[in-house]
Amino acid sequence: MTKNFLVVACLSTVLLHGMEPIENGMATKIETISLLGTTNNSLSLIYQGTKIHLSKEPLSTAANKANCTIVGGHQQELLSEQSCYEKVGTIIGCPYTKFLYRMSDGVPVYGQDPHIYIKNNDDDSGSENDIYKPYPYGPEDKKEKLYDGVFTKITSNLNMITEPCINRSDEGFVYNVWRKNPNYHTSFMGYDRNGTGISIDWGQQRETILLKFTGDKAIQEASNDLAICYREILRIMAGYYSSADNPEAPYDRPFVKPNIDIVIPPLSVDVGFPRNVAAPIAIAAIFNFLQEYPEGYNNIYLVVKKRSEFALYKKLLMEYYKPIKAIRLLYLMHKDAVEPFSTVPYDVINHITRLMYNS
Repeated sequence: MTKNFLVVACLSTVLLHGMEPIENGMATKIETISLLGTTNNSLSLIYQGTKIHLSKEPLSTAANKANCTIVGGHQQELLSEQSCYEKVGTIIGCPYTKFLYRMSDGVPVYGQDPHIYIKNNDDDSGSENDIYKPYPYGPEDKKEKLYDGVFTKITSNLNMITEPCINRSDEGFVYNVWRKNPNYHTSFMGYDRNGTGISIDWGQQRETILLKFTGDKAIQEASNDLAICYREILRIMAGYYSSADNPEAPYDRPFVKPNIDIVIPPLSVDVGFPRNVAAPIAIAAIFNFLQEYPEGYNNIYLVVKKRSEFALYKKLLMEYYKPIKAIRLLYLMHKDAVEPFSTVPYDVINHITRLMYNS
């Protein structure tokens, strides 16, 4: 028995992700994941019924594989005359369109033709250049495009999210962000010209206030906001709604959007967010969402351009793949009476799984 426990304990050191929450001492369901294929420039796996595809290719090419594409608002403003002033996490549907007019059986038809801005070949740094570039504008600066973006047609629906962007200064990393004013819609006492006390509505003041974070705190706050951005994208595009009264409550899905495929590029990395920090946030957000809401998507396309970024994303995806497969194998060997696992009590296996899940 001691040897059997040691075998399971040794396996537990490599199992970093695992079961759904334990109920009544027993695991309720095993996560499912399968590797579909991998090449030098792509990797595909299926997790909880959703296919996740990683590829190194231009965003404009990947956007034609799905019916929904996401772009970052600050990233797009560097390539266009448009400026992004929305609050971080705000999603705008189809921000760049050309209106179509055509005749169908003698009847005029109007529609929207989604486009995105991409770098031209002269401005594009290529897949080998990993030089860090901070976001060039402060909160009070007039924003101008840095590159002559190419207005490129795509076939999927386009949505833009305002992503966090990071500057650099003598203080190190700097993150300027507008947040909700905690005193908004409260009142305080003031005095009129005669010295009589009056009530002044604070709602006349700003609803949001500008906060500045520096150094490690800048990365920490921006990381939290970036994770929220990914979760909001996945929630809204799949048709899930959050409760205004209880934001922590499970999402509601009043109607099902069938056959949703979404293209998500790395957000914030072109506007000062370190790529090595952004990648784990993206992968974790996607896996966490699919663990809770496995029916949200058919396909999720992760498209990157840098070779180093592709290698990092691939490594992170495989880190999720291998432990979950090991956990599933452990349970199946116990179920099928494979020695020495069949003699290990279920409460021992569930205890190990609980420790991994909560780590």
